[in-house]
Amino acid sequence: MQLELSKTAENFLGISFYGSLAVSTLAFGLVANKWGTRRMLLISQYTSIVSIVVCAILPDYITLILSRLAIGLSVGINYGIMHTYLGENLSAEHTTVAHVLSAIGWTVSCTWASLFGFLVLDLIGWRWFIVCASLPLF
Repeated sequence: MQLELSKTAENFLGISFYGSLAVSTLAFGLVANKWGTRRMLLISQYTSIVSIVVCAILPDYITLILSRLAIGLSVGINYGIMHTYLGENLSAEHTTVAHVLSAIGWTVSCTWASLFGFLVLDLIGWRWFIVCASLPLF
């Protein structure tokens, strides 16, 4: 099943993801201070896995929007809290290297996902693309 979306609906998909990413990056630092960074990172990981599976098997547009919101939240939680978690659990001499490797990892991952999507999206369809792109989570 392919969803026939207007340009407005497609734009709203992007806004739902990036908007929730921005909000969660800012807000969940405070939540992590109260509940703990490790617990929030685990919640982020589980939310990502469930949301991506739901996004791949979604029945309608509303479910797609909700799953994209949840994916944006989980990525924002991960990105916003990861640096704090690394700083808390690594020695001072290893913290800088870990942050640099983290930044490189995010850059390579985003570049890889864009390139992978450009090359194979038309061949395998967007549902299988979401599943393949999320395999590193498992």
